[in-house]
Amino acid sequence: MMTERIRLSFPPRATQITSAALAFMLVAGASGGDWPLFAHDHHNTNHADGEHTIAPNNAAYLRRAWETFNDDALSTEPAPSGFVLEGALGLVYPDPVVGVIGSPIVRDGTIYYTDELGTVFARDAATGLALNAGDHWTTTLSDPDYDAGAPPLAPDLFYTAPIVTDAAVWLVGSFYGQVHLLDRWGGAEHDFDPDTPGIQPFILVPDRPVSSVLGDPILIRYNGVDMLIVAVNVIVNDALFQGGETGLFIAYDVTDPAHPVELWRRRTIDINPDTGVPYGTGVSAGSGLAVDFDRGLIFGGTSQNTSAPYPEYPDPDFAPPGYIDRGDSLFAMDLETGEFVWTNQFHQGDVFDLNEPVSTGPNRPDGPRDADLLAPPVLFRAEVGGHMTDLVGDGSKGGLFRVVNRDTGETVWERQISNPTGIGGIQGGSAFADGVIYVAGYEGIDDGFSDAQFGVSIDTGIYPNAFFATFSPAFWADVEDTAYDGDPATGMRTKVYALDAATGQSLWHFPQGFDYVSLPAGASLRHVTIANGLLYVATSSGQLFVLSADDGSVRFCDQTPDLNDVFDLGLGKPHHASMNGGTVIANGMVYVPYGAQNNPSGGVMAYELNRRPEAADDLAVIKAGQPRLIDALGNDTDPNGDALRFIRVAGAQINLDDGVPDVIDTPYGTITVVNPGDDATHPDAGYLILMALPTFSSARTFDYVVEDLAPSRIVNGVETDEPNPTHTALAAGARVYLLPWRPSEWPLKTFSHVPAPDVGP
Repeated sequence: MMTERIRLSFPPRATQITSAALAFMLVAGASGGDWPLFAHDHHNTNHADGEHTIAPNNAAYLRRAWETFNDDALSTEPAPSGFVLEGALGLVYPDPVVGVIGSPIVRDGTIYYTDELGTVFARDAATGLALNAGDHWTTTLSDPDYDAGAPPLAPDLFYTAPIVTDAAVWLVGSFYGQVHLLDRWGGAEHDFDPDTPGIQPFILVPDRPVSSVLGDPILIRYNGVDMLIVAVNVIVNDALFQGGETGLFIAYDVTDPAHPVELWRRRTIDINPDTGVPYGTGVSAGSGLAVDFDRGLIFGGTSQNTSAPYPEYPDPDFAPPGYIDRGDSLFAMDLETGEFVWTNQFHQGDVFDLNEPVSTGPNRPDGPRDADLLAPPVLFRAEVGGHMTDLVGDGSKGGLFRVVNRDTGETVWERQISNPTGIGGIQGGSAFADGVIYVAGYEGIDDGFSDAQFGVSIDTGIYPNAFFATFSPAFWADVEDTAYDGDPATGMRTKVYALDAATGQSLWHFPQGFDYVSLPAGASLRHVTIANGLLYVATSSGQLFVLSADDGSVRFCDQTPDLNDVFDLGLGKPHHASMNGGTVIANGMVYVPYGAQNNPSGGVMAYELNRRPEAADDLAVIKAGQPRLIDALGNDTDPNGDALRFIRVAGAQINLDDGVPDVIDTPYGTITVVNPGDDATHPDAGYLILMALPTFSSARTFDYVVEDLAPSRIVNGVETDEPNPTHTALAAGARVYLLPWRPSEWPLKTFSHVPAPDVGP
């Protein structure tokens, strides 16, 4: 096993990053069209307010601009294997570079993203290519814990978004809690311990063997200090060690990025002064964080207790003095000290130990299990009781969305969005724009889904619980199997709501009394995104839905590859690479990371808007009785650079599929229409040939309409021979003016310029 896991597509400018070089402004340096943070802004609105190009009236013309799939062209290592979780969970990595789960970041025309195994890409956002040395690069992050393991527990995994400042890129590993620092120019990784061989990341919590991080960290400047704040959960620790840990928040001063200094750390469960140990275990800190700079507060969510904090739990009359139950809660925390300011608990009495399987379905009489608040909170303002009020909203895996007062933590309104399922309810961030909150929850098509999938033992359910299920391709194939088959263990749907931010009342209403859009496409595991009247929803079945924010109608949809076909997994049903990273909108383009949980293949799909071609009039001088080639496409252009073809000439529809020229008879002669593919000698050519009648003697005109052809798919920077499957053609029309061969009598002024021919919407 290699002890140093770094590769660069361009030589780094420097191998050691200096503190002075990494002085940065965080968001101020980003342009209005960028996507600079994991949820767009520190309020986590997931609102791309700089987007004005893609709109409800043209979203149907979105198409893939470029895409990646297991892009390991620059990798020099084999896929990781021989680690503990490979045997324990059957976790298989088919390539050294796989899918992308963390949200990309787009700044200054460059997209930054990390695959699940820690390969970081900086690419031109428009093309997906490495165009400029220094600006564009590929770096595989160091992984000393994996390299030193005998056997290793697992490779470090990356489920969170990069943090991109003016000079640096920060990444926090989701398994070991390793913090990586890269030079934004060149991609060189900083060595936090030069005295140790290889490149050493910064260890977030040295006193924990694994410090998993699932919620996106934040890097902010507050009171002149650059603070990196990370939430640590206990899921992997409990799975491997049954360690009885608590959730943890840690803030580091990274004003000198090369030498982080701990500012504070705060457990989610307080220390019992009588015993010197925490009151209980669990309460992972699992969500991304929102920031209120004016109040000096951060907001986040927690998960359930993993053991009962006292024997009579949850009866508060028996709670030990000083105990505060923060399980399954939304909280506010002081930025400077890490002290909890208030806690609003969504679900009481939730105790869930993934090593002790219990049913987690909606049919449990004692309430939801495993009802974490993993979704990042969203901050917004709305008029409550006649006054503009600062609010914070969040959702739980119990399917509950609640909005509370930002100052007091008191509940203002709440909605049950979906049933708890053990894996869902609400797990992705909501979006806010123009007084509306957009929320996506998910649930089984059948209420028995969870009870069938997750039993009280491995014998009564297919899997002990959701933790083990999520690493199985068979589970995700069941999730996207939404056909009616009478089997409660198959099929999940995503439910999307548009809610009045002040009251929680539904703004969408449909026949049969529904007030939500139902997408039978599995789960929504990351944020929804709002931009310019469109709502973007990505699902675990690998489908992107673009909805009208006004009425919820679907304006565009796309689908990832079926991994059952790609890798011959033998599942007997489709298992498409999941879109588990949300949607990013930047500078007129859409970016969707994708990758399944096991055989976690994928990458990024980037979408552009197909634009209408521009057709220009032509003038041809015709000799009666002689053929005349008319290069009508020669002065027609397409803004996307697509090839064009004729679809209507002189009022006649052209046969586009026969591969031979079309012949059209007119009163003044015969027009032969040659489209690309009709001329074997020149297969890319398109042109017209007019054979005028011997009687042709006066000026004539005819109309034609062209449409753009689908370009080839671009995968991993290589143009394929497969047409873009998401291309929807657009058309434009022009005229050909015909003059008889009588130079002394060319009456150009006799041609009346009437409107161009109708080409449809």
